[in-house]
Amino acid sequence: MRAFTSETSSTLLRLPPGTDLLDGLTSAAKDREITAAWVNVIGAVRKLTFGFYDQETKEYTTLTHDGELEIASAMGNVSMKDGDPFVHLHVVCSGTDGRAIGGHLMPGTEVFVAEVLFQTFRGEGPVREQDEDTGLALWPTD
Repeated sequence: MRAFTSETSSTLLRLPPGTDLLDGLTSAAKDREITAAWVNVIGAVRKLTFGFYDQETKEYTTLTHDGELEIASAMGNVSMKDGDPFVHLHVVCSGTDGRAIGGHLMPGTEVFVAEVLFQTFRGEGPVREQDEDTGLALWPTD
């Protein structure tokens, strides 16, 4: 099993209201030349777009929730894919009734408030490669 070891540094930032959450995180990573990082987000959204990966069909089903939600948990990573930083984030949000929904963050999530932590790794990081078994672009295992 391949592992990447490195010193880390932290970057804290806030995304502007109305920003697409995935686009904003990706732009922030590109602007700061972040190629390998752990990402956490707290805040709230006006609209949530998320996906569920069907392991049999190897396709995402995209779901959208219009309306105010709190980001109860959002974590993921940044690594390189096709020469650019690639943000992979899973998000769980809750509504006024306290029920949670979530999955793989997709384009179309509108930020109300988003405070972001990038825990950035220096040095070589993983590069995503297409995995034929899963149909996903994943980190190498060896």
